[in-house]
Amino acid sequence: GAVIKIGQTSQLLANRFRMADNLGAWMIRIDDGFGISQISNCLIADNNVSNTLISGVSVSATSIASCTLVNNGIDLGYVIDNDCCLTLDDSIIDQPDRQAIDFTGDSSLLIVNDVLANDVGTLGGSATSIQGEPTFVDAASRDYHLTLTSLGIDYAPAAAGYDLEGNTRNVDLPGIPNTYGPLDLGAFERRLGCSVSDTIYCDGFDGS
Repeated sequence: GAVIKIGQTSQLLANRFRMADNLGAWMIRIDDGFGISQISNCLIADNNVSNTLISGVSVSATSIASCTLVNNGIDLGYVIDNDCCLTLDDSIIDQPDRQAIDFTGDSSLLIVNDVLANDVGTLGGSATSIQGEPTFVDAASRDYHLTLTSLGIDYAPAAAGYDLEGNTRNVDLPGIPNTYGPLDLGAFERRLGCSVSDTIYCDGFDGS
């Protein structure tokens, strides 16, 4: 079954969470009957599923914002499937051997903005999304922070809130042009003064 299953008329409202090293049919499954899932500032990495990572069925609505989906073993051909209503914003999908979305609902109910993915052909023609590699600090060691040269740095319009580690969003890094705004894509906002070799102060305790 699913690691997290949302049943009829139930809701999952989850912000700033990590799912790693799980094994199941899905990571998140929104079942029939007006189930709702709103997830944000999340890292879903290094899991193994026999279906897709996130699934929404029938009249179930799913919203995903500022999340990083990376390095998961997925048996089916898609990372996310939904047949009703899906919104995906400010996120990273790094699953090179899988297509991003299998959406079979009304095309007007697939809303995608500011996504960096290995596959953009399934993103509903999103004009603000980009195909490419995110360039993590050290993916082999499960460090999924973005490097300064990553395509996801200073990419999206400003949005309120905090990243997975509780750091403020919208850090406009000097010398890096904004694509659409100062918000970094995915679970982590790059901090001022951080480098690949020295991330000890990336939590902001240095006062920057």
